[in-house]
Amino acid sequence: MERQEAIKTLVKGGKGADVKKLLSEKADIAQRAYKEIQDNPDLTEEAKRVHQASHYVQMIKGVNAELSKMAGRVWITDQDDASSVFGVKGLDGDVASLAISRRDASDRIAACTSGDEVRELLQRATRSGDEVLARAAAEWGVEHRDARTVNEFLRTRPKAEAAVQRLWDGEAAERGGGMDIALALGGLRPTEMFSMSDSAIEAAAQPVYS
Repeated sequence: MERQEAIKTLVKGGKGADVKKLLSEKADIAQRAYKEIQDNPDLTEEAKRVHQASHYVQMIKGVNAELSKMAGRVWITDQDDASSVFGVKGLDGDVASLAISRRDASDRIAACTSGDEVRELLQRATRSGDEVLARAAAEWGVEHRDARTVNEFLRTRPKAEAAVQRLWDGEAAERGGGMDIALALGGLRPTEMFSMSDSAIEAAAQPVYS
């Protein structure tokens, strides 16, 4: 999993604080290493640049692997929550037919012009046992941050509360996160390479012979 995709998955899964903690710890270690290289009187300025770039390249590979591993665990939980609350997991019936019903339900919800209309459909779905439509309404509620709709869904489905809460928190985290993590990523780089891309730093890690 690519780094940005892993971070997005973690933030949406409510693990943004864990991402920032990991990046902060790695940045502290990296900056100490860069300082030792910079303070080494036996190295030329070019050699210092190459050593710092090389250290970053090796370090970021480890960070990327760790983020990907963390995201893999969160992705499984998020997918299970979404399938159980918004999808057709656990419902009786033919999978293909349920999938078609789910698409139709999404279209009906999308055609609503207000939260009141969505909640009216949700209430009708609950009364008639149309769980597919009810789940489509719940997804709309989470995506639109409509607590009234989400609470209406949970009123008769209390067992779904934990999963819905994780999905609600994840949506909020994804909307609000980004800049602080981008800055934390920048802290992994040598100061003079802050605005450089990973590929540019990797190129700088190769010594130039003349």
